[in-house]
Amino acid sequence: MKKGKIDLNNLNEVIKTYTGVQKKQTLLSSSIGEDSCLIDLKSFDDDIMLISSDPITFTSKNIGKLSVIINTNDIYASGGLGYGIILNVFIPPNKTIDDFKNLMEEIHKECIFHNLQILGGHTEVTDVVNDIVVSVTIIGTSKKKYVVKTSSSNKGDLIFLTKTLGIEGTVVLFDEFRCELEKILTSNEIEEIEKFRDKISIRKECEILRSLKISSMHDITEGGLIGALFEMSMSSKNGFRIFKHNVIIHSVTKKICDYLKKDIYHLISSGNLLFTCEPKYENLIKTAFSNENMECFLIGEVIEGGKYIINEDFDKEIPLNISDSFFD
Repeated sequence: MKKGKIDLNNLNEVIKTYTGVQKKQTLLSSSIGEDSCLIDLKSFDDDIMLISSDPITFTSKNIGKLSVIINTNDIYASGGLGYGIILNVFIPPNKTIDDFKNLMEEIHKECIFHNLQILGGHTEVTDVVNDIVVSVTIIGTSKKKYVVKTSSSNKGDLIFLTKTLGIEGTVVLFDEFRCELEKILTSNEIEEIEKFRDKISIRKECEILRSLKISSMHDITEGGLIGALFEMSMSSKNGFRIFKHNVIIHSVTKKICDYLKKDIYHLISSGNLLFTCEPKYENLIKTAFSNENMECFLIGEVIEGGKYIINEDFDKEIPLNISDSFFD
C-alpha cells in the first residue's frame, strides 16, 4: 500500500463492516471525515467512566484479538465493563488491504465477544514501522460500588493468583519461536498451548469477584508476576511475601521457559489476575472459584512497606525489578 491515508473507499468499507457491537448510547461512531465519536452520557446507568490504553508491539500473531483482550483486562481488573474502543493502526507499506481487513475482522469478532463497539480511531500506512502496530484506547463504565483500585490492599491481606502462571507468555513465546519449539514439544503439549489462547482474558474471574469483598486487583502484564507485585506494592505503599511453592506453573510453560532460558516469574502474563482480600474471606473466595471450576491459588500476603520477600524454604528479600524476561 502507498504511504499515507488508506484509500477512502477501502477504508469506508472496513469502517462500515467491522463495527463491533452497536450501542444505543453512541450518537456518532466511526465515519469518514468525522473527527470525534459522540456518546450520550445521560443514558448510562453507571456513574463511573474508566479509560485505559495499551499497544501491541511484541508479537505479530493475533494482534487484533490480543489488542482487545489486554485492554479489556485493564477495565475488568478495575471492576468495570467495557463500552467501546478507539484504534490507532500503523501499517508498513509492504502490507496489503487484505492484511488490514483481516486485522479489523479479528478485532471486530473479539469486540463482539466483549460487548464493545469500535468507536473510531486513526489508520495510517507508514515506513516508520516494519510490522503492523495496534494501539487501543478503551472506555468502560462501572457503578462506584464495584470499582477496585490496585492501590487499595492493606497489610495483612491475602494475595491470590488466578490460573497457572505465564498464560500469555507461553503463547507469545511459542508463536515467536515456533519452528524451534516444535522440535521439543509433543503434539499434546502444542494442543495445550492452543487452549491457552482462550485463557488470556480475565473476564471470568473478574465476574466471580464482582460480588465478593476484594481490596485490590491487578492484571499481570509486562514484568510478569514479580513486576505486577512490585506495582501493587508501590501503589499501596505496602510490601509482599510470596510463597513460591504455591505459584503453580503448567508443565508446558516450564518446558518452554527452561529451553529458552526465560524467567517465568518475570514473563508477561496477561490472563493471570492478582487480587487481595482480608483473611476472613479466604474460604468464601475459594468456594466461589471452585463452584465455577476456575483455578485460584493463595500465593502470599501483604506485609509492611519496603519489604519484598520470596519464600521457598526461607524468606529471601529481593530487589525492585520490573523487567520482562521475554525481551532477554
